[in-house]
Amino acid sequence: SRTYNVNVQSPGNAWVFRHDGSTWVEEDLPVAATRANAFFGESVAVDGDEIAVGASSADAGTGTGQLATGAVFMYRFDGGSWTHTQKLADGVFTGDAFGYSVSMDRNILATGALNAGSRAGRVHVYVRSAGTWMPHDSFFSTDAMVNDFVGRDLSVSGSHIVASDDLAQRSPQTPDVGRFHVYQLAAGVSVEENGATASAEPMVTALYPNPFTDVVTFTITGVANTGPVSVEVFDVLGRHVETVEGTHWRAGSHPAGMYIFRVAGSPASAVGFLVR
Repeated sequence: SRTYNVNVQSPGNAWVFRHDGSTWVEEDLPVAATRANAFFGESVAVDGDEIAVGASSADAGTGTGQLATGAVFMYRFDGGSWTHTQKLADGVFTGDAFGYSVSMDRNILATGALNAGSRAGRVHVYVRSAGTWMPHDSFFSTDAMVNDFVGRDLSVSGSHIVASDDLAQRSPQTPDVGRFHVYQLAAGVSVEENGATASAEPMVTALYPNPFTDVVTFTITGVANTGPVSVEVFDVLGRHVETVEGTHWRAGSHPAGMYIFRVAGSPASAVGFLVR
């Protein structure tokens, strides 16, 4: 519950409800944040018997020297009650708003630091190993600008992370229209509790403008060499449309609709919309 009131020095709150087969029963979730107006409960993610609660103005912790950085608090249900198990606040600075958004799926967790990098925004990724959430990586859009707020909203599904970039521009001459970025942990890296780490994989991480009318430009990351890059274009039915050399596709006479763009040989893909 995100509440700001200078007269009520509360860190915030979050409520848990469990269905007992006939009705919803409220269960106690201890508030682990201690800072007044920590915005505890600003974001919440549930995965099985584990809950992640974001508090974008909580302190990083004793000895860090960083105040009001934001944090994510982890809870686990032991069969009778919810227990606070861990606090996540790694590599953060005062005012980052770490924990503004949070999402998790099995052993991968992502959280947005909305104000990091002069409010360009940054996404922090954690991987669970032997029952403990460990910082794995953090990333931002390579062309993010001040006030883009990358990671205001995000979602984790399997090995994919989707992060919003809600004030991104199509070009310096056009208004802020927003877009999203798709990231993927490398193929073959297990998300089981084995301490594995992920590495970059060639993928299309941004399309602009999107929607487009004639020419779409790709941003490609994870390419190991400086040679030509091939991008495969598919229609919404999965039919191959064209293979593009480079970072631009001219739609030509192709009909309006949704198209899928994928670096040749990579399973990761991005979606663009052609408007006629």
